[in-house]
Amino acid sequence: MRWTTKTKLQRLLSVMPHPLGRLLYRRIQWLHYRWQPRPPEEKIRSALALADAIRTCGSLQGAAAMEVGTGQSLNIPILLWVLGAERIICLDLQRNVTPTRVRSQLDFYRAHRTWLVEAMRGKGTSVHRLDKLLALAEKSPKRLVQRVLALCNISYLAPADAGDIDLPARSIDIHCSNNVLEHVPPKSLYRLLGTARRLLKPGGLCVHTIDLSDHFAASDPAISSVNFLRFDQEAWDSHSSAFMYMNRLRGSQYRRIFENCGFDVLDWDSEVDMSALNLIESGELELAEQFRGLETTDLATTRAIFVALPGRRRSARAQPNGSSKGFAGGLPHPGQHEEAKPRPHP
Repeated sequence: MRWTTKTKLQRLLSVMPHPLGRLLYRRIQWLHYRWQPRPPEEKIRSALALADAIRTCGSLQGAAAMEVGTGQSLNIPILLWVLGAERIICLDLQRNVTPTRVRSQLDFYRAHRTWLVEAMRGKGTSVHRLDKLLALAEKSPKRLVQRVLALCNISYLAPADAGDIDLPARSIDIHCSNNVLEHVPPKSLYRLLGTARRLLKPGGLCVHTIDLSDHFAASDPAISSVNFLRFDQEAWDSHSSAFMYMNRLRGSQYRRIFENCGFDVLDWDSEVDMSALNLIESGELELAEQFRGLETTDLATTRAIFVALPGRRRSARAQPNGSSKGFAGGLPHPGQHEEAKPRPHP
């Protein structure tokens, strides 16, 4: 599907009366994934990559973790528990977890147990925990989600705002998300990370995987992974909706936001799309003015994992200019583009 057709459909559904628009959107998503299903291995590998990032600077064993933007399945919180976390809190803007997705998830785990154990080898996996989880898949589907939440000690809070959550300060060891922060407007991102800093214990970790690519490229092969960098903010806002908002922040800008919110970035890994880099450096992809001052490698980075620690002497004010791995560039003010709404995570 052409990406412009998709944005028009999303914008139409987003202005329909609630809950009609959301129900229709969910139905279209369901049909799309039936025709073009995503391999479950992708989500498992994403969860394991997140766990690996946590283990670079900390540990999951006995940890209290918080996941922001859980979505429709419980892949990440379940696997965090299997890998040793003691308690997991999940937050989402909408109550999206469904029994069908959870059942499908457990069925996949059971059918591929050997592969799953091998994939998690050396990561602190509790095979005993995994087998207790798989035993649930053999029972009646009634109250399956509640049983999984109880077994894995998961608290599922939805609807909930991760930037304004009433939990005790210094109560969690890990604050994490997978491909969520790119859907959060800058001002809301400041609130979210400010809340994360308040909730984290001393020595706690903030670990986030961010998809920096143009998400429409996944369904439209005619555009590049950085196609959205061609548009100024006004033009891009005309393609955004409650069902698909992308803040288009680049890696260097996320790093500055983490620092401005009082975090020390301990580690970050990133992937550069070489095809996108060639398009930018050749001038074939004409950048909007707001992106022209950034490093080309920064612009062509399509994935990043940040590992950050609450800093001892950081403040929420702007920090001195800096860069990492050659990344540099301007940072939007906290209130910039706040009129755009975060995408309710599907």
